[in-house]
Amino acid sequence: MASGFCAAARWQDATACWPSRRWPVGLGGLAHGASGIGWALARLALATGDAVFTRTARAAFAYEQAQFYPGRGWRDLREPDEDIYPAAWCHGAVGIGISAADLRARGWADAGDLVGRAAAITDRDGLGWSHTLCHGDLGSWELLAAAIAASCAPAGWQRVDLDAQMITSLERNGPRTGSLARNAYSPGLMAGQGGLAYQLLRMNGQGRLPSLLTLGDPAPVDGAALTPRGDGDSHEKHSRFPDKT
Repeated sequence: MASGFCAAARWQDATACWPSRRWPVGLGGLAHGASGIGWALARLALATGDAVFTRTARAAFAYEQAQFYPGRGWRDLREPDEDIYPAAWCHGAVGIGISAADLRARGWADAGDLVGRAAAITDRDGLGWSHTLCHGDLGSWELLAAAIAASCAPAGWQRVDLDAQMITSLERNGPRTGSLARNAYSPGLMAGQGGLAYQLLRMNGQGRLPSLLTLGDPAPVDGAALTPRGDGDSHEKHSRFPDKT
């Protein structure tokens, strides 16, 4: 399968992407685009030493980097006529940063400052929309926790504050899932309350539950005990949730 992906890549200079009928210029991001394919090939390259996998993974990441705009993030090529720079696991900064953090922990030498850049964009744009794994706070938690562990998180973040941010937001707003219908109940894993509950169990740190967002590895950092600080008002940053009714 990996060899098939390498053969199907469309190369331009030192970049590679995978076009489709719907998106003929290819897509970026982890769930649907070049970062996800590059991440899988890079993990195979680390396990096998295969030079073709290594070369194609690097080209996929170069394609993703070509979509990066400083001060904004990674452009969403699903909407080529609009300037959209998402910060989610499926598309944009969160997934790109999570894949880079995973590869960096495995010894991939090309991750560079990608984790820190993605974490900074996630801190600014990736909190307060929903609580889901796919495109919400509990997905952003995974990247920010990895950035804190790697000492490249945005200034002011500590693990205890990050965990408290998640708990405070859930307490104040209730669990918000979905995207367009954030108030609708969804029991699912990636975009529903099942994944939200699972990530809270991982946050607890008493067990070693595998990550759903990196397909099976344990959490990169131990859970932090939540310590009350004042009245808790400072624990929720960047909330964009409407008031509960």
